[in-house]
Amino acid sequence: MWLLDLLASLAWPAALLALGVTWLAQWLLQPVATRMNLLDHPKGRKDHHAPTPVTGGLAMGLGVVVAALVFVPSFGDGFLGFLIASAIVLVVGLLDDMRKLPRTADTP
Repeated sequence: MWLLDLLASLAWPAALLALGVTWLAQWLLQPVATRMNLLDHPKGRKDHHAPTPVTGGLAMGLGVVVAALVFVPSFGDGFLGFLIASAIVLVVGLLDDMRKLPRTADTP
């Protein structure tokens, strides 16, 4: 039970750290996205009216991983799996933003 109490007491600081890292990363990545043309251009059903940087997912991933590295008390197999899965999702998302990966038959 002490572990649940510890994790609950660290929830707000972890969330605030993730928020801060995400905000800072997005602020730093916006000019990079513009220079590298990592922009989503408005068309079709899109709601935005100006080209928008597509680095939000990367910034959010960095925020979550940094907070997890700081606040997770032990790094077991489950945590390693979390980091690997997070890295895969981040890389695939970034590749999709950069190269517009084709949809496959099994994706919705």
